Amino acid sequence: MEEKQTMTDSYWQQLRQFSASRTNFWISLLSEFCLTIIPFVALWLVVGPDFKAYSFNVYTSRLNNNFGILIAIVLGYFSYALLFNTILFFVRLQKADSFTYTCGLAFVGISIILNGAWMSNWEVAKQTEMLKIFIRFIIAVVLGIIGVIFGVLLTNLARNWVYKIEEEDQEILTAYRQGLPVPSKQQLRIVRAEKAAQKREAEKQELEVFKAQLDLRLIEGYDDKKAAEKAAIIKVKLDAKETKKRNRKKTQGEKNA
Repeated sequence: MEEKQTMTDSYWQQLRQFSASRTNFWISLLSEFCLTIIPFVALWLVVGPDFKAYSFNVYTSRLNNNFGILIAIVLGYFSYALLFNTILFFVRLQKADSFTYTCGLAFVGISIILNGAWMSNWEVAKQTEMLKIFIRFIIAVVLGIIGVIFGVLLTNLARNWVYKIEEEDQEILTAYRQGLPVPSKQQLRIVRAEKAAQKREAEKQELEVFKAQLDLRLIEGYDDKKAAEKAAIIKVKLDAKETKKRNRKKTQGEKNA
């Protein structure tokens, strides 16, 4: 029985590995094209200042002096990508790792559009045009990293939610297979809350023990320091007496001579 339980635990641990909880590559690629890449390209062509010379672009006529509207547009783009990614996650077409890709790509797209807006009025010589492109590239990379970090946080939240559901389902299934009373979701939450409370209490006790040990070490260190200082003072006094004694003998010897 214990061996079977160990095999079951091992299975669930393997299932929780990142490689086992990733979205299928082709599904992920298609989703990111629909959620982030295609909408970004469409927005870049229509409202991006990089294409303001073309008739289909509205940046010069509508957004040149309305930077706030452009910010609202790109925020709407990010909200669209995040909302539909969340929907795909709950209908189980996407897995938790998709939030990382969506946020990272969306932040890069937002960076390209906004950087083009505030840098479009830079008057630079052709020789320094590459510097302007390099600055835009660096900013896009930095914002992309920030987007990935934000996406990882969302991925962890989503993955923890999935783990909680999996644990509840596994406990219900185990009870059913063993002919035991099947616990309700509320009972499982109570058990989980009790375990969390026990864990917090154990951590609190460990902290109290650590504080007591630390106080003891500080007191012992203080006592050792005082003892060392006292020994040093005694040694100085003895050395002074020894020196005084030698000087007295030397003086008496000189008188006798």
